[in-house]
Amino acid sequence: MSTTKDFSLKLAEKIPGGRCSKSFSGVPLFFESTTLSAMFRDLFHIKDAKTFDEVFQISTGGIGNELKKINSVASSALLPLLVFHPLWVNSINNHFEIEIRGVKYCRVFFEIRNKVIRRPSCVDIVLQSKDEKKLLFMESKLTEYIDGVKKELLIGKGYAQVYEKDAVKNALTGAGLNEPKLAQDGILLSNEDNVYIEGIKQSLSHLIGIVRGPQKLIDEDSYPQSYYEKYMEAYNKADELCYATIIYNPDNIGEGLSEYKSYTELFRNVFSNGSDIIKAIKKIWPNDKNVSILQDAITYQEVFQNRVTYLDSLPLIKEFYRL
Repeated sequence: MSTTKDFSLKLAEKIPGGRCSKSFSGVPLFFESTTLSAMFRDLFHIKDAKTFDEVFQISTGGIGNELKKINSVASSALLPLLVFHPLWVNSINNHFEIEIRGVKYCRVFFEIRNKVIRRPSCVDIVLQSKDEKKLLFMESKLTEYIDGVKKELLIGKGYAQVYEKDAVKNALTGAGLNEPKLAQDGILLSNEDNVYIEGIKQSLSHLIGIVRGPQKLIDEDSYPQSYYEKYMEAYNKADELCYATIIYNPDNIGEGLSEYKSYTELFRNVFSNGSDIIKAIKKIWPNDKNVSILQDAITYQEVFQNRVTYLDSLPLIKEFYRL
């Protein structure tokens, strides 16, 4: 059976000049992947080129197609890369740490894949606690809750086994959303008014993924086997797996504040009984680990105000994002 890599290697034979670099997965690239990374390093005066370039390739070279999105001021993928990269799992700066809701973390993974239904979920940020007993999985939001509102969202039929659970239906209807309906082409999630329903669906998928565990590498993955193995080790060591959304509070920007409040309230209401949702998921895919969800969204502002040991060394990033 042919793969994307096989196809790309054949196609790359005709690249003018006959020379090209390759991604971690071996797929040929027209230009060095560090070109755009270097531009961001120069823009924000980032000194640790090796760490940042490695993080950049991991974050942008996979199935999420983030490279096309990251050159945007509104990129929710760029923000965590810039502010969390000093905690990179391969970095020698292991004295850096960050505190979130009373727990200190010292290592970060980006774009981690967990098994869900058909395609894996890609979690933006995974932090490992200093004692290696806790992993905090975080989905990053910058402006999606402003533009991504809609009344309906159709998802695959494979999710029916989850959305038919009373705990999930009660969570959605209790937050004011309509009960999920089995449609001809999938599961229909809906609401009477426009809301950021994609964020709720995404979080439920991430919870499934956290319960089911790491997804084995596929040919198109952007990271090497050694990185996958480090995440596997961290997942197996952890006693507690916690999920949260980390969101940018736009108060200092002066735009999008009402949409921000609307989504954080919706998220809180849906996951107010998050433990019941997790129990329902575990009935389908048993997991003995302690899995939890923070119903109150974490904000970038609360994290990066006096709870991090390195952000002062990145003044332009701190200034740009008003942290």
